[in-house]
Amino acid sequence: MAQYLFQVRNPHGEAIKGTMEAGSVAEVLTRLRDRRQIPIKVIKHTPKPSLLRSIGLKLATSDRAKANLCFNLASMVGAGLSLHETLEILAARTSNPILRKILNKIQEDIHNGNTLTEAFSQYKAAFGSVFLNILHAGEDSGELDIILQRYGEQLEDNAEINSEFQTTMIYPAALLVMGIGVSVFLVGFTLPKFVEHLTRLGAEIPKVTMALMGISNFLRGNWILLAGLLLGALIAFGLTLRTKRGRWVYSYAALKIPVVGGLLRSKAAGSFARTLSLLHESGVPLLSALDLTAKTIGNRCLRDDILMTRERVENGSTLHDAMKHCRFFSGEVTRVVSVGERTGRLGDMLEKLGKGYEKEVRRTQKRILLLMEPFLMLVLGGMVGFIALSLIVPLVRATKSLAG
Repeated sequence: MAQYLFQVRNPHGEAIKGTMEAGSVAEVLTRLRDRRQIPIKVIKHTPKPSLLRSIGLKLATSDRAKANLCFNLASMVGAGLSLHETLEILAARTSNPILRKILNKIQEDIHNGNTLTEAFSQYKAAFGSVFLNILHAGEDSGELDIILQRYGEQLEDNAEINSEFQTTMIYPAALLVMGIGVSVFLVGFTLPKFVEHLTRLGAEIPKVTMALMGISNFLRGNWILLAGLLLGALIAFGLTLRTKRGRWVYSYAALKIPVVGGLLRSKAAGSFARTLSLLHESGVPLLSALDLTAKTIGNRCLRDDILMTRERVENGSTLHDAMKHCRFFSGEVTRVVSVGERTGRLGDMLEKLGKGYEKEVRRTQKRILLLMEPFLMLVLGGMVGFIALSLIVPLVRATKSLAG
């Protein structure tokens, strides 16, 4: 049994809201009609999860986890198993306790008469609107297995691209942290003791070494202030990102970064093309498909482009005419959409375009690593080498002075 929120009109035409415990939406509707009330809206009440539970849900429903779920659902439904049997098998096989609990609850809801979409809708925050609409389109068309297979392939490709990017950034990030750590250790701890020792010997300290010593004294004497400023800057940045304007400015700045901006555009274009293709071919109306596709784009500027395109389509423009006004998507996307609309093969052409962009993203990520690795080694090596020379030069002079 679950809690449902409902809104109805009584025989006098008055709007009434309330809650009811029932096994399914159908049961709620039946009971409301038995009371001679006209149902307006019935939704399942899902309590807002705690922060830890929200994090757990996100991990349990990552792109890779959803891809595996789609593949398994597609193969079992395609083999003729009922949804109840399919979910029972999947719940028993999954090793993630949170996902197992979700699947068991969905299985129970389906047993009580809910559709697959209705059962998953209580976990909309975790699975997303696109996933729910894919399920709905699959159930309506009778091609649930085919649509889930395609969506699973798209999710798997997204997961692989994100995984490759994270793997690509591990080595440069480790190199950067190591270089900064060594520099801080040399300037903050080694240099002061070294200069103190040379001063006792009466050796001449070069100006460069004294300048580094000044930096060292400043860092050691004001580290609390500097840490506070850094923490304050991070908090201010986080608060700025919570505002609509702040997120837009951050997204705009990210698109203007050389190489990185192009990578973000290509990644968003690939996601836009493949998601819109899948929704379009699944029978989702174009306006709804554009709304859902916009939600999959993280960059606010690119998302606004899609939403403005939707608004123009709603006002009577064709999709390719509406996309001509996009500020951040490339003209290639508009040209492909134009050809797809003229030939009646919009979904197929968008799918191919999306896969092409995904290949470009992979190539760009590899190029970034190839460029970043020698650049970081050069910069960090030069920085550490400069500090080391600032220590070695006075040491050599002091040695010569003592020898003379």
